[in-house]
Amino acid sequence: MKLIADVLGSLGKYFKYFLVLNFLLFLFFVVLSVYAQFSYPHYISNFIFIALAVLELSLIKFSDYARKEYLRNVYTNEDVALAPPEEVNHQDVRYLMFRRRIIEENIIEEDIVSMFDIIAARLEMESSVGVYTKGFLAFLGALFIASYSYVIDFVGEENVFGLVLSILAAGVFVFFILSLMPSKIEKIKELKYFLSLYKQELLSS
Repeated sequence: MKLIADVLGSLGKYFKYFLVLNFLLFLFFVVLSVYAQFSYPHYISNFIFIALAVLELSLIKFSDYARKEYLRNVYTNEDVALAPPEEVNHQDVRYLMFRRRIIEENIIEEDIVSMFDIIAARLEMESSVGVYTKGFLAFLGALFIASYSYVIDFVGEENVFGLVLSILAAGVFVFFILSLMPSKIEKIKELKYFLSLYKQELLSS
């Protein structure tokens, strides 16, 4: 959440309002697309889906533009050059935020080396916790499959496709947001990766 807050805080007022409006319209059209399956003719539903797709694509595109603006506004070219090459899940931005914090805390190479054993132990502990999470998700998947025929009877076969599209559109956006907030085990792995990068920077300086 800090990443989202920092990026929004670095944007201009009007661009920030535009992003928020785009997000609110997207949520409105997600709800409207579900409602349309039961209340509107199919040609109106098709128009709603087109609008929903345009809003989602623009939201993702402008969110990525906002990330790049944040990099330009907050960090120097020298800082950005030290970021990892991966832009997946905004790792470049998160590393620069991490690097700034670790410099402020005066962390040295010896401190970093001593952290690796702790990180390895924490990873092992979190891996065992993940087994229960996977089991619960498997249970939810089985429950959804078991109730599939009931859902079809409830919404009607002619509305299933539209409903799936609505859920898919919402799911893609939720996945995009979740990519900004890694899971605990992803954070630990990322911490190890970031510490290794910073250690390499210290060794080469």
